[in-house]
Amino acid sequence: MKKKAAVICAAALALTLTGCAQDFTIAYGDSQIYSQDDISAALGTLEDFFESDGFYSRCDLHSLEYGGDDYVTTDELDNAAQCCEAKGLPVPDEVIMLESSFRSPIFDTGSMNRYTDYNWNWYLGRCQGGSWYVYSWGEG
Repeated sequence: MKKKAAVICAAALALTLTGCAQDFTIAYGDSQIYSQDDISAALGTLEDFFESDGFYSRCDLHSLEYGGDDYVTTDELDNAAQCCEAKGLPVPDEVIMLESSFRSPIFDTGSMNRYTDYNWNWYLGRCQGGSWYVYSWGEG
């Protein structure tokens, strides 16, 4: 019986440490610029990024949220153009900022602190109403 309990505890610990169970909140917010479908598509792109990226897939995602209309400015389109050109990405004609809350992994954290909560902004662009793509990110 003790052996069975130890196996169950070890499995639960492994799931916790690897972030396999991803329960997180999504907040669409209000926008005069983007429809809920636009915001949902951007949030989906970021969620896919978290699931597929080698590092971020090991993080424990807590929340994703639309950053608000105040972010969508001519200055940010200029910043996005410079960033995308430098990275060889298409220059977007639309940008959106999303906010996230996540916990870094316990092992192999790179430049992050181990098992620490972070609040980051994610910058996505798209061209002519096409698919969103992540072009930049960082602590918010």
